[in-house]
Amino acid sequence: MNAQDKKTKSRAYTGIIVALVFLFNPNISVIDILPDFVAYFILARTFLLASDCAPYFEEARVAFKRLGWLSFGKIFGLALMFIVKRGNSADNDIVTLITLVFAICEVILTFSAIKNLFAAFFYIGNRTNAEATISPFEFMGRKMRPETVRDISFFFFALKCIVYFAPTPFLLTNLDTPGSARMKWFVIILLLSQVICVIAGVLWLCIMRKYALSIINEGKFNSALDELLENNKGFSLPKKQMLRTVISTLTLFEIAAFFTIELALIENYDVNIIPHFIYASLLLYAAYKLSSYADNTKPLLISGIVYIASTVIFYFVQSYFLTEYGYARLVTNKDARSFYPTVTALAVVEFLCLIAFLFFVYRMLLTFIKKHTGINEDSASLESNDSYYGTLMKKNLYFFISGVAAGFIKLISVILHGAVKLVYSDNGSELKNAVVSPAVEWIGLAVAIAACVYIGVTLYFVSTLKDEVKMKYEDETVTL
Repeated sequence: MNAQDKKTKSRAYTGIIVALVFLFNPNISVIDILPDFVAYFILARTFLLASDCAPYFEEARVAFKRLGWLSFGKIFGLALMFIVKRGNSADNDIVTLITLVFAICEVILTFSAIKNLFAAFFYIGNRTNAEATISPFEFMGRKMRPETVRDISFFFFALKCIVYFAPTPFLLTNLDTPGSARMKWFVIILLLSQVICVIAGVLWLCIMRKYALSIINEGKFNSALDELLENNKGFSLPKKQMLRTVISTLTLFEIAAFFTIELALIENYDVNIIPHFIYASLLLYAAYKLSSYADNTKPLLISGIVYIASTVIFYFVQSYFLTEYGYARLVTNKDARSFYPTVTALAVVEFLCLIAFLFFVYRMLLTFIKKHTGINEDSASLESNDSYYGTLMKKNLYFFISGVAAGFIKLISVILHGAVKLVYSDNGSELKNAVVSPAVEWIGLAVAIAACVYIGVTLYFVSTLKDEVKMKYEDETVTL
């Protein structure tokens, strides 16, 4: 084994062990001492080359990436818990709800990752000379089969999710059970489940380390991937790598769309906890990355940066108004009424920047569709609305229109909130007894519906675009 092979082997082993160490420890609700997303992103990166050479690795890698983002999302789940509990410190129901949602999603994705990862290992072991992937290995004086390792992994991750959810039902509001009794059981279940999970985690870590070490020490994994490539003469690695990059970039369009949702809580002074610059940044990154396969890069980049700047300025000015005055003070406070036109003007600027940015995204996607879908750019059917190419063009237009419409309704919402009215909860006349409402009470619902429509149009358009790109390049890239 030469020095380069030893270096590669050492780096692969180190990365895998770091990932396993980050995964073996239990969570407490959504609190993760050693963040799991670090491990999942390491694993997704580790099997990047393998995903281009052998089946099932790509499915496992996608599951690892999704698990990484899900684990990263626990940070926002924790922030939401704090915001809700700041308004009502006795409200622990939100803790149970958020923990349950994360636990269910994590179990589903983890099982998918484990199933596909071991299926990939078994595929390689049965078709190449990398027999360590399917051969029993020594553990604590006994032979252990890889199938057993897979089953133990299923059990451990199911246990891990159960453990971080199990204590939280004792935090639920229950009028029939005293709070002290619930808290006593919460602490008992928490400590007991953590101990059990740590023991299971250490055992799983030791087993996985032995299995990984047996594969790495054999030194045939990379050569097995090369063998699979050589046997598949019609396979084009560069095109498959390009296809993977394009598909992952298009996925960012879908992710960005979800950040158009407005989530303003009373406990947080009505400040939107999903700032517009998150959506702007994700969309710019995705569009700029995709533009390397199209044209119009410079106008797209400039308009995107300007749009991000406008969203940042608007967010901080609006947040200042809400925390310093609030909508209710527009009725009684002269300074609040004189300041709010600044908020409205910045909202108009942000909307105009959004139109410009989405227009250049639309133009870039037109070029991308012509170059990277299955229809020839010079085809006579380009102008036909009945052709599938024409359908893609229309869906791109709908994507642009729905994005502009969602932004316009948000602008209208900002304007209408400047003309608030007070709805009194009783016959009193004091401001504290009144509920603040915009001039059009259902504008908040309209903003939510517009965001949902935009998300739906984006998901439909991008999924269709992914299918078309796959049809073009997978025809030229024979799958294994």
